[in-house]
Amino acid sequence: MAKELSAILNESPTRFVEWASKVTLHKELNNDDKEVSQSVDAWAKEIGRTGHDANHEISAMITKAITLETVDNASAVISRMFEDGSINEFDDYTAEVEPKNTIKVYEGGRGGNVDRSFIDHKLLKPTWVNLTAETDISLAQIRRGGFKTIAKLVADINEALENKKVSKIFEILDKSMTTGMDGVITEATSKPTEASADALALYLNDVLEGGTPLMFGQNKYMQTLAKLAGATSFGSDALKDAYNQNGFINSYVGCELLGFSGQKKLPSGEFIVPDKKIFGIGGTVGKCITRGSTNTLQETDINSEKIHIKVNGYQFGILFTDLSKVGKIAING
Repeated sequence: MAKELSAILNESPTRFVEWASKVTLHKELNNDDKEVSQSVDAWAKEIGRTGHDANHEISAMITKAITLETVDNASAVISRMFEDGSINEFDDYTAEVEPKNTIKVYEGGRGGNVDRSFIDHKLLKPTWVNLTAETDISLAQIRRGGFKTIAKLVADINEALENKKVSKIFEILDKSMTTGMDGVITEATSKPTEASADALALYLNDVLEGGTPLMFGQNKYMQTLAKLAGATSFGSDALKDAYNQNGFINSYVGCELLGFSGQKKLPSGEFIVPDKKIFGIGGTVGKCITRGSTNTLQETDINSEKIHIKVNGYQFGILFTDLSKVGKIAING
């Protein structure tokens, strides 16, 4: 028996996103997935026939899905760099940077005075980003595709917002790491060399605050790292086997490696992970704060026989408290 739609909307966001992803990627559905699909299909085709979604359940499904961050490599990297937090829609946020110990000690005799040292206490505010998306879906599409059309709409909006968020965070990070800063290494050629890769690995290990440092960038640069002298010479048999099978390795000089597709871009043509950069993480660099909650608005246009969807309120802020915990190779060739 098909599930009630209200029961589906009350399920966890994780479960709902899993269902939409399975349908969109044509994965095998279990019995529970099939019940969800059957219920959504009947409901969706009725909307496609009448144009009437009395309780705005399409928007409720979208909102439920995008309250959960997509779990993929990019989100996993961001979670290693930032502490999460959330505030109400009309609140503001500040954070105090942990001051460095700048107290100077002087050699001298007993008594007398020396120059005083001052500790710099700083309060920082995030850089806020507000994302909005709008789209239309025709009633004919809904009638034709039923549950598949709804699942794809939910999955596509969720993915588009998350990709834009990830891209924006990397853009802000990249612009914050300027030439001359510790950990910013300039590479004059068109790809990383042993000298620049070793310099980044050394820096990350020097600033490491626990665990294993991570280096990441587009796959073409991760593949280049695997070909550098010494990359596999002293590696384990498993590392050498991985390289022999696909030309990639998962670690370099004590750092984890993570590659991203250079073909995956935003609709605007921008890369999600910046080109000509290899980033490194040695610890937490700041905070990623979510402000308010995402709203999904919908309206049916009976003249054009379409449902207009608008998602707004997807707002987050980035605040850097310790940029010394990240490094990068800037490839200028």
